Amino acid sequence: MNFNDLTLSMLTLFTLIIVNNWFVIVDMYADVSGNNIVRVYFIVFYYFGVMVGINIVIAFAIDMFGAVTRMSEDYEKDMDVLVDKAMNRRTEEDIRVEKKE
Repeated sequence: MNFNDLTLSMLTLFTLIIVNNWFVIVDMYADVSGNNIVRVYFIVFYYFGVMVGINIVIAFAIDMFGAVTRMSEDYEKDMDVLVDKAMNRRTEEDIRVEKKE
C-alpha cells in the first residue's frame, strides 16, 4: 500500500476507512518518512473519514427508517378515514332509498 498513483492511494485510504489495521499502515508511513506529522494526517483522515462519514451514513439510514414508519402510519390512518367515509356514504344512500319508497 502506497501513494504512488491514484488507484493505490484510494485503496490505501479505503483500507483506512474500513479500519483494517490502520495503525499498522500509519506506523509504516511514519517509519518510512521519519516524520510524525504523517500520524496527524492519518488521524485527521480517520476522524473525518470514519467517525463523521460513517455517522452520516447511519443517520441517513435511521432517518429513512423513521420516514417509512411514518408513511406506514399515515397510510393506515388514511385508510381508516376512507373506510369511515365510505360506510357513512353507504348509510346515507340507504336512508335516501328508504325515504323514496
